[in-house]
Amino acid sequence: MAESEGIQHASERGSPPLGRLGEQLTLIGQKFSEYGAMGVTLVNAEGLGEIERRYGQEAHAQTLSALGALVHQLVGESLSIDDLVVRGETGRNEIVILLFRDPGEVEFYKREIPVMLRVLWEGLRRRG
Repeated sequence: MAESEGIQHASERGSPPLGRLGEQLTLIGQKFSEYGAMGVTLVNAEGLGEIERRYGQEAHAQTLSALGALVHQLVGESLSIDDLVVRGETGRNEIVILLFRDPGEVEFYKREIPVMLRVLWEGLRRRG
């Protein structure tokens, strides 16, 4: 995968705690204004709702956070230091990946995002 010049990859800083999408809206808006383009990938974790029904909210939150950490680990090489991996809002079993790049970085959008998605889906499939 081609590396954008001057971009530090998220994998170099480890997996940060996941905030919620709504908590990050101001930051997302600032980054979008700065970069001018954004790619969004949604990981549907609807199946985790059963964990909450059976084992409670705490078990559900831990499981969703673990999924977020796994997603971050799997795509970390594709993330710049400014990209975000966040949880969906309350009641939404999802992980959201937000990728900020300059609109001129066409190759990133055309080639690197599909590669990142293949790595993500294969990693999630292998881990069940």
